[in-house]
Amino acid sequence: MRPEDDIATDLDDDIRTFLGHEALRVRTGARGPQSVIDAIRRIHKPPTRTTQPQLWTGSMIGAGLLAVVLVLGLVAFVLPRPDSAGSRQSASGSGPTASLRASEDSPSVCSWTAAGSGSPHLAPLPGSGAVRPLWAWQDGVAYFEATPGGDWQSIDATWVAAPGYEGRAVVTGRRLDTIGELRFGDPADPMPSLDLSAETATTLTPDGWIGLGHVPIRVREPGCYSLTVADSASSSTITFEAKPVADATANLRQRTLNTANMTTAPCPVTKPTVQSSFVGPLAGGSHVFIGGLSSGGSLAPGVIDPATGMRQIRTFWVASPIEPGPILLRRADSTGDLRFETPTGATVDAVLPIHSYASAPGQPPAWRQFDVGVLVEDSGCYAIQVDGLNSVTMIVFEVLP
Repeated sequence: MRPEDDIATDLDDDIRTFLGHEALRVRTGARGPQSVIDAIRRIHKPPTRTTQPQLWTGSMIGAGLLAVVLVLGLVAFVLPRPDSAGSRQSASGSGPTASLRASEDSPSVCSWTAAGSGSPHLAPLPGSGAVRPLWAWQDGVAYFEATPGGDWQSIDATWVAAPGYEGRAVVTGRRLDTIGELRFGDPADPMPSLDLSAETATTLTPDGWIGLGHVPIRVREPGCYSLTVADSASSSTITFEAKPVADATANLRQRTLNTANMTTAPCPVTKPTVQSSFVGPLAGGSHVFIGGLSSGGSLAPGVIDPATGMRQIRTFWVASPIEPGPILLRRADSTGDLRFETPTGATVDAVLPIHSYASAPGQPPAWRQFDVGVLVEDSGCYAIQVDGLNSVTMIVFEVLP
C-alpha cells in the first residue's frame, strides 16, 4: 500500500470518529469537545520524501476535513442547544428570537404574580413596581377579547404609576409556557416593546396615582406570559395567565342572583349619589353606575318598542377604575318583565365588554361608558343586579306611568 493510502485510511477513520462525536454532541446539546484538535493531531505525517501527488492528495483530504468541520460548526450554531435555552434573547427581551423561544422547563402551572399595594380608587394591581397595568385581572388571570382591525387579541390596559413617579419606563413581554409572543398596541402590527413617560401623565386618583397612557397588551391565544417593566431606578416582572373574556363572563353567571321583592311600596329606589363632570348624575354603588335616572331615582315611561311591545327606555352605564373588566347585568326583581337592549336584540341579561367604544367630553382616564337601554313591560319597580370582577351591586329604579 502506498504511503498516501495509509494517510487516507487514517483520515477516513478519524473523520468517521469525528462525525460520530459531532452527531452525538448536536443531539445532546453538549459543548464541542477536543475532537477536532485530536483528529488533526492523529493524522500521520507523510514520509520525508514527498512527491507532488502525495502533497496534492494530503492537501485535498485536509481541505475536506476542514470543510466538514466548518459545516458541522454552522449546524451546531444554528440548532438550539438544550443547555442554552433562553440565552439567545434580544436586548429588549422581546422580538422574534426571544418571543418564539420556549424553555424546556416551561411551567405546567403558571406561577402568577400576586396583587401588591395600590389605591382604594383602583382595581387590584399586580406586583409591587412603580409602573403597573390596570386591566381586567383577577387571581392571576388577565382577560382578553377581540378588537377590530387585526387578529391579535387585546388585554385592555391603562398603565398607571404610583404617586410621585417622574421617570420613564420600558415594558417588554414574552410567553413562558410554549412558543408565542406578547406585544403592545395595534391589533394588526403590534410593537415589541412599550415606552411610557410621566411627562405626559394625567391625574387618575385623589391619592396621587397617575395614568401614563392607555395601550393594550396583545397576545394571540391563552397561555402563561410575563411582563418586564424597567426604568432607570428598578425593574419588576409580572407573570400572569391570559384567558378569553368568555371565561370571566361564565364565572360571573355562576354567581347567585339575589332576587328582590319589589311589590312593597314605596319602591326602594337607588338615588343618584355621584355627580359626574362628564355625564351628569349617576346612581349605583361605588364602582358601576346607571345614568338617565331622575334625582328621585325614577325613569320616564319611554316609548313602545314595536318589536317587543315593551316600553323602551334609554339608559347608560358607567364603570369606575375599580371595575376594569366585563360586567354582567341581570334582572333581579320578582315581578314585571325586564329586558336589555343589546346589538343582538332584547336579552334577559347583558354583558358589558372590557373595551368601551363610547365616551363623553371630560371623561376621566380609565373610566368606561356603555350605552345599553332597558325594556320594561309596564310602569313599576325594578331591580338589576350588577356583577363585576371586584364587586356586586343592586340598583333599583321606578318606571313612571
